[in-house]
Amino acid sequence: MASVTKVFDAEVERAKIVKLLKENIEAEKNKDIEGSLKFYDEEVYTLAPEMKLMKGRRDLEGLCKTIMESLVDMENDVIDIQFSEKGDMAYMIGSYRMLMKGEYGTHDEIGKFVSVLTKKTGEWKTVAVCYNSDRHNKVVLAEHRLRPTNLRIQKHPRGQPTSL
Repeated sequence: MASVTKVFDAEVERAKIVKLLKENIEAEKNKDIEGSLKFYDEEVYTLAPEMKLMKGRRDLEGLCKTIMESLVDMENDVIDIQFSEKGDMAYMIGSYRMLMKGEYGTHDEIGKFVSVLTKKTGEWKTVAVCYNSDRHNKVVLAEHRLRPTNLRIQKHPRGQPTSL
């Protein structure tokens, strides 16, 4: 009996990932936390501007709830999706825009992101995501209760302080 090597179709898988991202955005717009979190692996790493490294859906859930409180509109643009040779891992690069409303009025949060995805039990899940805001605005952070982390200061070998 000959073995059959299953070859993945990058365009089909790319369409699946884009569809998941669109579902995630719709869930966030509708303030559906469970619908939003299903895009992520249980042990997802999240790197967000001005925040500590988060691990797991539980940490991500807190961030999502905070954002959803003031989210008016959101959109993402996928710039590129690349796959591993086996087709069981991918990275996605894109940009985002969130229209947020708070006590100081309405503002745009604009930035870029990189997501690493793996295919587990036939489904794509984000295992790591890094957001990079184009607008470093502490008023926005304070307004949405996204507190900058308390940085530990360590002496650099040449005597200059280094933020960790």
